[in-house]
Amino acid sequence: MKKFLPFLLILLIAVGAYFYVTYEDPSVCPTQEQPVCGLNADNEKQDYQNICVALKEGASSILDGQCVFEEEEEEEEEELPEPAPAVEVFSTSWNTYSDANLGFSMKVPSQTRLNTCRWDSVFQTHMLVEGAMVPVKTIPTADGVWITVSEYYDYGEVQAVDVGGGREIDGYLSCEKIEVDASNISSSPIRWKINIANASSDEDLEGLVDTWYGQECSLGEKTAASQAGVVDIDVLDTPPTETEDPGPCWVGYSHIFKHNASTGRAVQWNIGQGLNFYGDNDYFDGKIVASFLFL
Repeated sequence: MKKFLPFLLILLIAVGAYFYVTYEDPSVCPTQEQPVCGLNADNEKQDYQNICVALKEGASSILDGQCVFEEEEEEEEEELPEPAPAVEVFSTSWNTYSDANLGFSMKVPSQTRLNTCRWDSVFQTHMLVEGAMVPVKTIPTADGVWITVSEYYDYGEVQAVDVGGGREIDGYLSCEKIEVDASNISSSPIRWKINIANASSDEDLEGLVDTWYGQECSLGEKTAASQAGVVDIDVLDTPPTETEDPGPCWVGYSHIFKHNASTGRAVQWNIGQGLNFYGDNDYFDGKIVASFLFL
């Protein structure tokens, strides 16, 4: 037995040195591969050489074996549908008026709202004024076109109407429907005259200003219009101020004045101060203006 004592002593010294190096000295870890999986400082899975290295590097939730990483599926960006183009909803259908000789085209609504009349079916004593959609018509001329309604109504004078029971109301005793044509166009309550003329120079345009607006007015600034090669023309006038009356030229209404230098054509029409062509919650004036094109 005594002859084995030296060997036992050496073995004890070796084991003690191992435990001292491994556990007593935290700065030194064994080099053998005994993989473990732990959570690092960023709380992410990480493989470590062995548990000693993992503890030394501050890992937590240590498990034997290598980490198992789930394959992260790339999130596919949801493709949003492209927004549908804006669709302009009209309360009536539209027609295209075109005149190749005068060199222009424009959209015209098929109907517009107008005061009409009907017999009062309740009291049966007078006519009632009633708004309704009526056809829009065009009347060509040598220098343009009239855009107007196909009919209008003449109510006569308002009179006191006996409706019985000792009561009277104001009403119309008659109502005449009048068809619009070239002979009575000036009486139509809704009408635009589209004027087309030749103009190849500013001198020609000055002459058109005299004709269409009066000799006291003059040619104003030109600005590029939406159609290529076309300009919108301003008319120089002298509107009234808080302290002064209007000058000899005052264009107190909306109007259109355009010129196409390449074709030598000018167009003009008076829009007026209020609504002309419209439907139910739909206004046609601006759409008619925007549709005008020189050909």
